[in-house]
Amino acid sequence: MKLFIFTFCLIISTNAFTQQQPWCGLNYRFESYHLGLANKYLDKNSKRPQVLDEMCWRLGSHDASKLLSRRDSTGKCLDVFLEGEQAGLEGDLLNSRSPQECFNAGRSYGLVQLRIFAREKNDSEVGRDCIQEYINGKNHALNDYVPSPPSNNKLQFCYMAGHNDGVLFKGLL
Repeated sequence: MKLFIFTFCLIISTNAFTQQQPWCGLNYRFESYHLGLANKYLDKNSKRPQVLDEMCWRLGSHDASKLLSRRDSTGKCLDVFLEGEQAGLEGDLLNSRSPQECFNAGRSYGLVQLRIFAREKNDSEVGRDCIQEYINGKNHALNDYVPSPPSNNKLQFCYMAGHNDGVLFKGLL
């Protein structure tokens, strides 16, 4: 049941912008979209991921203009985006703030960072326990095991990120 709730919340949180669906809603395309969005929205030149979908990166950059106009009209979208980013880095899928569009975009960006940091084994950003769960999830997928994530939200996300990567890149890893 917990896995169902986790999956449902993940699907809901990925729907921050309807234009991204369905092409940019899953796996590395989801990452590309939200990294492109955050890159433009936060006005920084982020490192592009190793696996990149150029169309989704550009679409995310384009959709950042919606958040920029929202930030100008409310004055607090950036703060809420950053709170959402922190929630994503902690694997928190249940909380939200207003404006919800800003929080969801930030949370998705945080989740993407969590996944990439785990994949790249960046323990200074996510911790050894997250990296270990990512590895466990990937190994389980590569060996055709049913997912068995831990109950901690962050570690559960790390495990499922590894499992999803294992399924997606099976035979290539």
